[in-house]
Amino acid sequence: MANSSSPTPTVDGNALKWEITAPSIQEQMNNSSFLEKDLSLKLKVKDDKNNVFKDATNTLKITKATFNDGEDFLPNSIDGKITISQSDADKLPPQTGSYYNPEHFGPKDGEGNLAGVKEYVDPQVTDDATLAFGMRVSSMYTNSQEEDLKAYTVHYKVDPNLKIKKFYSGDFNMSTGKGGVVGKPLKNLSHYSFNVRYTDDSDDVPSKISGTEVVNPITGDPVIYQDAHKNNWHTLVADVPLGKWLTAKDLNIPENKTIKEIMLHFHPAKGTVRHDIFNKDKTYIATGDENGLPDYYEADPTGYYGQQGSDLSYLENWAPAGMYSNNVDFKMGIKKGYIGQVKNSMYINNYGTTAKGKGFWLGSEYEWNDKYSAMIAGAQAQTAEVVKAVTGINRVLKTSVAFDYLSELPDGQKVLSPGENSVTTSIDNTQTSKNSAPGPMISYVLLPKSVQYIGDIDGTNGKVSQLLSDNYQGSGQSLVKVNYSSDNIQPNKNISQQFKVNVTDGVSTDPEIKVYSFIGSDDFSVPDIKGTPVITDTKKDVDKDNLNGNGTDKPMFYSGRDYHFDKANALSVSETVEKQAETVKKVAGDKVNYQLQLTNTSEDDLNNMILMDTLPSVGDLSITTNEDRGSQFDMSLTGPINIPKSWEDKVNVEYTTSSNPKKSGILDKDTIYPSTAQKLEDAQGAEDATWVSAKDVTDWTKIKAFKIELKDKTTWVSGADMAINFGMKVPEDAEAKTTAYNSFAFASNASQVIEPYRLGVEIKDPVGPKQIPTLPVKPNQPGNKDNPGSNTEDNNNSKTDKGSNNGNRGTNVSNYNNLPRTGENIRNTSILTIVGLLLITVTEYFVIKNKKNRNI
Repeated sequence: MANSSSPTPTVDGNALKWEITAPSIQEQMNNSSFLEKDLSLKLKVKDDKNNVFKDATNTLKITKATFNDGEDFLPNSIDGKITISQSDADKLPPQTGSYYNPEHFGPKDGEGNLAGVKEYVDPQVTDDATLAFGMRVSSMYTNSQEEDLKAYTVHYKVDPNLKIKKFYSGDFNMSTGKGGVVGKPLKNLSHYSFNVRYTDDSDDVPSKISGTEVVNPITGDPVIYQDAHKNNWHTLVADVPLGKWLTAKDLNIPENKTIKEIMLHFHPAKGTVRHDIFNKDKTYIATGDENGLPDYYEADPTGYYGQQGSDLSYLENWAPAGMYSNNVDFKMGIKKGYIGQVKNSMYINNYGTTAKGKGFWLGSEYEWNDKYSAMIAGAQAQTAEVVKAVTGINRVLKTSVAFDYLSELPDGQKVLSPGENSVTTSIDNTQTSKNSAPGPMISYVLLPKSVQYIGDIDGTNGKVSQLLSDNYQGSGQSLVKVNYSSDNIQPNKNISQQFKVNVTDGVSTDPEIKVYSFIGSDDFSVPDIKGTPVITDTKKDVDKDNLNGNGTDKPMFYSGRDYHFDKANALSVSETVEKQAETVKKVAGDKVNYQLQLTNTSEDDLNNMILMDTLPSVGDLSITTNEDRGSQFDMSLTGPINIPKSWEDKVNVEYTTSSNPKKSGILDKDTIYPSTAQKLEDAQGAEDATWVSAKDVTDWTKIKAFKIELKDKTTWVSGADMAINFGMKVPEDAEAKTTAYNSFAFASNASQVIEPYRLGVEIKDPVGPKQIPTLPVKPNQPGNKDNPGSNTEDNNNSKTDKGSNNGNRGTNVSNYNNLPRTGENIRNTSILTIVGLLLITVTEYFVIKNKKNRNI
């Protein structure tokens, strides 16, 4: 047992059993729970390399707990799982980098649940709610997999009406890079300190560089920046233990203080010997922030972080290359009696190296908010509305609009996709309202450009929705009127309607949909907004455009929602054999003509594209899945492939004699893989192929594959297409009723590799149908020519759907950081209430509240 005071179990093989006597009734009544026991264990991972990256699971089962009235308490069993890492991190496979954008997760409800990626729910809660907030912490643009970060801090700004209940310190591992392993363990573990500023700390000052005040180049306002040399943070925990839920008490947060900002300062482990980046002979031993923060703890807007002279304390700044965690989370309570909006925000300060070896830094909050808006699209402020049912004005209203169907990308991000969809509008009479909202209720929806109105869900038009304009005020956007059937909305109730739309390929990358709503009264308000408004906030204004025909001075309330429209892969492709998109029949020795047709169907230019075609051969494999493609004979090129003359200077065309060339790192070299997506893998026995141009090919019959790549600094403009033509010959000895298949795969604009359907050539019997005898030729009439008649063959549909090789997408990455390694001692920590909870490296609390007049 980890603690000598813990009860001793009986051991039967791998099973441990505790029998515990319940406290007296009086003791139970005096405590907040019936029973709480610490059953922490010390375990050792078996030293067996076959267990590397495998899961080890322990299961807790409470077999019996009986109250004094005879009622049994039998909860479900609970599993605790860890993954075993390799003991020598230096032997892990190499990895090159992609990057993950940071994310800020907000509350889904008042019960401590988190919303998803880029979801801004803004739930209505009361002051007894528990609100969840979370962050994805990643190396972002500083995504070198080899160079550690020089500085890294996370700033989290907390609403003054919130208090931290619990904090989850994160499971850190290496982010996925091209050709790498998902959740690869970090070579050096992350370490950070937990630092705070309180509301009574006055320390936000204009930043100065070389005596000159820094000005936001966008707004012209002075940049408020926490100067590194001020060293005015309160370090509460010098080295936060990872992978744990920590209470406010664990974090040393004073009960009488209110936190306005948290900073996680990443640093090397205490005792680490660091070398001056300017003079490797100078060394510094890291303190691990045990003496507080160094004088310079992060980069300023110029990238400077105190590296000068004999002061080597800047070496206290450090974070491991490729660092990533998807679950640095908070549980927060609300100040009692507070009503209104609460808002938390975040930003990250870092200094490191990109995958291409270039230095990059984020030195201030204004750079985060104003300079890299695309990178932080999912890391905006998160809010909740705190309401109290017994107070409020006559009517507090909200309105919303949303597309009903979104596609989920591999990293969990939900995006708008082309095709038929529906839109839902709603009007809410919030919990703070005293009175119902009278009708009639009407909303006007302004659709994004290139989203077309179809009609009501039931197929009728005008009953629920009506298209007022398909080019509202010359914007190219459709304006739709929505009618609600309800005559009033009671407090804490809402009404909604739906109508159908069609989302076309012409939608912009970041479309917005907006709704403007009206009720049968001018006496209403909307929830107060704290800080900078966002598009999903409900706002009140006058109807300046006279949407409802009642004049331009009538009040309305409105909101909206923005989306991401995924255009990563905008290349349309097709393949034909002898102008047919299906298997064709040929005679041995025939020449077969192929054509690949590629078109940029998006409104955006393509900056990169690569295509690889492996020609039919016995034993050939599909390109993306490495499955048997099924060819029963070889086919060979009759000459070089033919592309339009206008494309000859825009693409590189190369050939190889290898029938199984390596494609990982070639086809997907520009691909940005989402988390958990399946990476392109080489087939067994894949070769480092030698690729040559057409002028270096001496025998076309020996060519087994070709590839086409868009040249550097060349763009494929929207709407342009390219036809690729080539011929292949069927061997003379090909047997009848055998088939050979050709397929190709491609990637464009950082998309994943896609392999369309294979197409086949089937060998038919060379003996044609019997000739019909001709009649004698009549005088003065032309004779029959030697024509056996038409020989019509049925085309054999022999398609095999290979599909695109996309992995399932999600926000979580398998976390191998901090994993026990083979041969390593570990501590299994469990806090048991009632009988026991056995979870490796996880602290669990299982508490049964007092049940009056009962005993176990």
